[in-house]
Amino acid sequence: MSVPFVKIPRARLYLPTFGLLRALALLPFSRLGRGEKTGRAEAELAAHCGFRHAQTVSSCRLAFHLVLKVLKLREGDEVLMTPLTIPDMVNAIHTLGLKPVFVDLSPEAQNIDLEDLKRKITPRSRVLLVTHLAGLVPQDLKAIAEEARRAGLALVEDISQNWDARAGGQLLGTLGAAAVGSFSIGKTLASLAGGVVLTNDDRMAAEIRSLAQGLLTRPDKGFLLGQILANLKFNLATHRTVFSLLTYHAVLAVCRGKPAMINALQEAKRDPRKGAAEILPFEANPRILRSEMPPAAFTYLCDLQSDLLLRVLKRSRALTDERRRLAHHLTARLSRQARRWVPSSVDEGANRNVYWHYPLVVPEEPGQFQMFLLLAGIDNGGYALALCSEEPAFAAYAASTPGARRIKQNTVFLPIHNSFSLRQMEYIAEVVNRYFELHPSPAPGAHPVDSRHEKTSVPA
Repeated sequence: MSVPFVKIPRARLYLPTFGLLRALALLPFSRLGRGEKTGRAEAELAAHCGFRHAQTVSSCRLAFHLVLKVLKLREGDEVLMTPLTIPDMVNAIHTLGLKPVFVDLSPEAQNIDLEDLKRKITPRSRVLLVTHLAGLVPQDLKAIAEEARRAGLALVEDISQNWDARAGGQLLGTLGAAAVGSFSIGKTLASLAGGVVLTNDDRMAAEIRSLAQGLLTRPDKGFLLGQILANLKFNLATHRTVFSLLTYHAVLAVCRGKPAMINALQEAKRDPRKGAAEILPFEANPRILRSEMPPAAFTYLCDLQSDLLLRVLKRSRALTDERRRLAHHLTARLSRQARRWVPSSVDEGANRNVYWHYPLVVPEEPGQFQMFLLLAGIDNGGYALALCSEEPAFAAYAASTPGARRIKQNTVFLPIHNSFSLRQMEYIAEVVNRYFELHPSPAPGAHPVDSRHEKTSVPA
């Protein structure tokens, strides 16, 4: 099997280079206000996602923080949550005097484990935060929502990785009291950072809007400049020619003989100096337990950011449909052995997934598989999210979440992006199939994610 000249990056961004250059030119002259562009972005975003109300803010974690504020919870009330998330989702809870409770995940679904959810509900439980991962929708999501309703929990869905996904024909995010989402780098709905609260509850919407008007200030120009440059840099590094000639070989040089470095390249950097995390910028998401949300969190989405969001929103559904087509093509060409490691949530027939990533939950020690892909010209990665249930900073809330740990340690994302071709999907399938031909037996103690895939027929 020869390695093609054109190498495949692990990810590409959704913000167009032209839009970024336009924002770069306008930034020095912008007053960073909220006007017609932001109002239109909120209205179009709400309609696009199936809601009556949208309030844009600085980030998903601030959006969730504001939702918790208006739910009128009491100190010590419990917020059940997905353990694989960004650290400040925990701080959004903790800084309000509430207790985060981690619910384990199902490797098959890459989402909340329904049975563990039932075990974790107590008389103090008030909210369930479900973070939808990787662009996949679990088959039992309606059952999870029903369990939350039966227990009297306010269901909040984090749809940052699952814009446009559906559950039983219903848009993701609309199953509960509210949805929150992120527009940060790499998301399929992206801007120069930012987040949103989406709800159909008129009272909640009015209270969140009032809070936002009283708390939020304009974003910092230096921060926005950093976001523009980071996006432009990534777009250049993953350009077809640049990646094949330069970036891929740099990644290979760093990772050769050190498979752990493949994922380390995307992990948040940790500053070893004592207390250094305390002064890292808000967007760095340091793994610390905060006493309060930092002032930098309390900014709004300005017109400059909203203009980029509108450009991406206009193309969102078409790009999602193309990723679905590519995912179906890839899945149909995976061998019986390879499909054993595809999560059961990868169900093409319903067309509910949006495939922000395409995951395989491989046997123990996935580094060997990742290096095999990389040497074949296929860059790849895993979850960069923190396993917060095991983070030392959150020891006060530690919980045993073996399913989430397996997802974190053993999930490998195959590259997928609407700019890739069907032939590239076929090549990825060829390489994956070849690996499992050479390594037919799973490591001791490892089990296939879902044997039902052995009998699943997937359309081309």
